[in-house]
Amino acid sequence: MGATGFPEFDRELSKLTEQLNLAMDIPERVAAVKGEGESADRFVKVVVDSTGKLESLEINPRAMRGDSQTLTESITAAYTIAYDAMQKQIQEIIAPATEGSEMFAKIAEDRAAEAGLVDSPEEVARAISAAPDPVREMMAQLDKLKRLF
Repeated sequence: MGATGFPEFDRELSKLTEQLNLAMDIPERVAAVKGEGESADRFVKVVVDSTGKLESLEINPRAMRGDSQTLTESITAAYTIAYDAMQKQIQEIIAPATEGSEMFAKIAEDRAAEAGLVDSPEEVARAISAAPDPVREMMAQLDKLKRLF
């Protein structure tokens, strides 16, 4: 028998503990994320950091033979691909720590409603991945959760 004597509660508590352990290294893992993108013509390569900040831009000299509009489109396309790759990696890092525990999700949802914090897990994930600084946004969301319990 588990710590509380209630098997379902003990299972949920174990899941939550595992999720919290996974969440502990999320900020460092997210901060290390890099997104890479390349234009369709392969003349432009871009790398962004976890905040979407441009880290590197590589332009093949052959790209200069075209007009400025084509080069602009190639840079924009490569950046968009890099940014999307960065966001996907962040979501993959965050997902294991935010899924699965229905009972605690219900408790958190009830407490969030009482406290006026009604963000769903999907809204929280969207807010984090869309934030200019995902690490800072994640820490803000974790602070909200701490206040619930």
